[in-house]
Amino acid sequence: MLRICFSVLLGIFLFALPSRLAADAAPAILVMEKVASNLTYTLNGKAVRRSEGILLALSRCRDADAGKDPELTVFASEALPFSSVTEVMGIAGKARYFRFRVFVFDKQKRAMYEVTYSKSLPFSMTVSSAVPR
Repeated sequence: MLRICFSVLLGIFLFALPSRLAADAAPAILVMEKVASNLTYTLNGKAVRRSEGILLALSRCRDADAGKDPELTVFASEALPFSSVTEVMGIAGKARYFRFRVFVFDKQKRAMYEVTYSKSLPFSMTVSSAVPR
């Protein structure tokens, strides 16, 4: 009886507890800012060196994360072109971050808003038959 109780407790600590802790893991936070006409990255409060690059930094951060499906939260300065934000989202996908939230902020206005994405829509250059000519 004692052996069964010990086995159950050991199983809880070895299997159930780590998976629960991984589910509660905080998302990685990436801040993108324009400083003196240069794009700078800060990942989880640490500056990303130019020699390292954003892909390597995100990959190392992802490898260190115990979660199976971690989230990346991106804070981008409004001064940046939106193409740099979408570029980082593609790089994050290469680093195996498939869930992310994007916020755009403006320090002077002290404002921030979230960019949300909807389902993709079909795109066509042809004129629909429903549109009169």
